[in-house]
Amino acid sequence: MLALGALGALVLAVAAAAGWPAPIPVALVLLGGEYAVFLVVRDPGIDGRAPLVAALLLVTAELAYWSLELRAAIAEEAGALARRVAFLLVLALLGMLLGAVMLALVGELGREGLWLEGLGAAAAVGALVLVLAAARERRA
Repeated sequence: MLALGALGALVLAVAAAAGWPAPIPVALVLLGGEYAVFLVVRDPGIDGRAPLVAALLLVTAELAYWSLELRAAIAEEAGALARRVAFLLVLALLGMLLGAVMLALVGELGREGLWLEGLGAAAAVGALVLVLAAARERRA
């Protein structure tokens, strides 16, 4: 179980050290996969730490890509660093809050049913759309 997380950390470290952006998503999938395996092995119930794990994966991804951007010789304007850090923290906190609200709703309304599967599918599609939009923006 720990092997996925260790491999993900190794891939992320090599990608950051070598300046390769392509392996970063692979590393994030491995790190997220480690958490998924943990959930399956431990208990199939709702884990209240899921919003924190998601926020940490988001911050990890942003910092990894940011480390690649900082290799460029272009100087940022004054205050850009503080604004970017503040934006990242607010984004992570809002993600954690939204995740906590979703977990609370699932806990209150029950863990089974077609509505819950539909909500999960919609959330997965929404997350995929956001990831694809972010990837397209980075390429442009």
